[in-house]
Amino acid sequence: MPFTEQQRDQLMSYLGYGNVNGSTWYIGMEEAGGGLANLRARLKFKVVEDLRTAHLELLSIPMHHKPPYKLQNTWRRMCELQLMLESGNPLPTPPIDERRQYQARRLGRLGAANEVGEPNETLLLELMPIPKPNFRAWSPEYEQLFGWTRAEYYAQMGRRQQLLGTLVAKHKPTSVVCYGAAHWAAYRAIFPGRTFVPAGSGVEISRGHPVIVLTHHFASRGMNGGMGPVAALLLNP
Repeated sequence: MPFTEQQRDQLMSYLGYGNVNGSTWYIGMEEAGGGLANLRARLKFKVVEDLRTAHLELLSIPMHHKPPYKLQNTWRRMCELQLMLESGNPLPTPPIDERRQYQARRLGRLGAANEVGEPNETLLLELMPIPKPNFRAWSPEYEQLFGWTRAEYYAQMGRRQQLLGTLVAKHKPTSVVCYGAAHWAAYRAIFPGRTFVPAGSGVEISRGHPVIVLTHHFASRGMNGGMGPVAALLLNP
């Protein structure tokens, strides 16, 4: 059965996971995954969700938040970067157990602190809110559920860019990291008036407040060298 207009609007209003008052924001194009069960579970999402609660209680995906805490390919780079920023040192790469613990307890958490008082410093945003297997995908099932072609769905990107730009201006994070080199032009449009310059291989930066960094996708081979160069830029922009 197709989504109602209200359900469709609810899914399109979703922003991401975490603390809007956190110091470090991440912006990706869209979540991977999708499917009917996943989409219907997201009808219970708030506009900004708690990563741990959503995956354990709503999406029934426990592997990243229950021992032995499997590292998710995109989140592991965020955890790596966050630990570097907290230590004030881009080297060495934090131990894998520390990254697992950060993912399970702190990444994308709502509110100022988690259950044991550790600060929640991250907000994980998506430029487009509907999870899909990949950027090019838009199955006949999705077309039937939403009543949109793929082109009609992505035609709404401009509104989302304005929404995220307004959110950044309102909450004033210290840093924004936008990942996925194929979508740099779309990310730049979130920040009209900002100038981006190359800052090493596969990285661009816009200095100011906030500091904005464009990188390769965290799960791509372009990030095989780790998050040290990105941490160095954010620690000393």
